[in-house]
Amino acid sequence: MLQLDRDAKTLGGIVAGTIPAAKLAETTRSIAQGARESVTAFEPAVPGGRSKPEVWSNHAEFLSDMSAFARHAEDMAKAGESGNVSQVTNLMIDALPCKQCHDKYRMPKPS
Repeated sequence: MLQLDRDAKTLGGIVAGTIPAAKLAETTRSIAQGARESVTAFEPAVPGGRSKPEVWSNHAEFLSDMSAFARHAEDMAKAGESGNVSQVTNLMIDALPCKQCHDKYRMPKPS
C-alpha cells in the first residue's frame, strides 16, 4: 500500500504536468500491480492492522470492492501504455478509489 500511495502521488504529478508524462506507463503499471497484490494480501480472512471489523464481517463485499479496484487499475494501466494522459485522467477516479475504500474499511491513524 505504501508503494501504491507513492505511485498515486506520481500519477497526480504527471496529470498536473509537474512530472514528465514519460513516466505514465511505468506508473500506471505499478499501480495495477499494487492493486492485484492488495487483493491477494486480503484474500485470507485474517483480522488485524488498521482494518475495520467490516473488512472481515463483510469479507466477500470487501473482496468484491478490491477486485473492482484491481480491474479498474488494469484498465488504467492499459491506457497508460498508450501514453494518453487524458484517457488515464478519465479513468483515475475508478482506478484509485483509495479515499472511499479507506473511509469505509480502514481505521484512522492513532494520534
